[in-house]
Amino acid sequence: MLLGAGYSYTTLFTLYQVTCYVVLALGVPGNVLSAVIWLRRRFVANSSSAVYLAALSIDDLAFLLFGVVQSVCGDSWLCICCSYIQTSAYTLEHLLVLSFTVERLVAILHPLQVCRIMHNAINTTLHNDIKYSNIFYI
Repeated sequence: MLLGAGYSYTTLFTLYQVTCYVVLALGVPGNVLSAVIWLRRRFVANSSSAVYLAALSIDDLAFLLFGVVQSVCGDSWLCICCSYIQTSAYTLEHLLVLSFTVERLVAILHPLQVCRIMHNAINTTLHNDIKYSNIFYI
C-alpha cells in the first residue's frame, strides 16, 4: 500500500519510530539537566521563573517517559493509567506556560509592585495547575 508520494506504510512507520527515539534520546537528558539547573538554590531563591521552568522540564520528562511506557505496554490497565498521566502532563504543560506568561506580564506591567502582587501566587498557581490538569480528564 502506497501513501502520498510513493512511501509505503512500513517506511513511514519506521521513520516515525526513529523520530520518537531521537526525541526521547534528546528530551530525557535535556529535561533532567534543565531541572537540575533550575532547581539550584541560587536560581530558585532569586527568580520565580526558575520554579516555573523547573516544573515545566519535570512535566516534559514525565510526558516523555509515560509516552514510552504507553507505547510498550499494550492494552493493559497500566496502559490506561499511563495514557491518563500523559494526557494530564500534556494539559499541565499548557497551564504552566500560561502561568509563566501571566507572571511575566505582571512583572513587566507592574515592576515595582511585583513582589506584593505575586506573593504566594507561585505556589497557589502551581497547585491549581496540577489540580485542574487532572480534573479535566476524570
